[in-house]
Amino acid sequence: MYKLQWLLSFFYSSLCLLTQLEACIGAAVIAMGPEKVLSLIPMSLDTEKATCSNMWMLPILKKYVTGASLQYFMEHIVPLAESVQTASMKGICMNCLSNYVSKV
Repeated sequence: MYKLQWLLSFFYSSLCLLTQLEACIGAAVIAMGPEKVLSLIPMSLDTEKATCSNMWMLPILKKYVTGASLQYFMEHIVPLAESVQTASMKGICMNCLSNYVSKV
């Protein structure tokens, strides 16, 4: 998973490789579940410092998550989504969110 994360970050500008890498990570989301994948590749958004990490996971999760625990969704995904929405409304972190929010 870590190698895939590095490849996705490194080759983000190459659309052909990006599509294949997203599908590969999406297959991991399906096979392992979003809880396990996000424990290996955590997403974070800090509006105070205007930083974010691994937000490229948002469109992958949207496309590939099925059957996840509702409790996990409510405890982890909803707060992250609310933070992203708040940051986008305030114009915070738009340089790191703009590529991903449009896909979600």
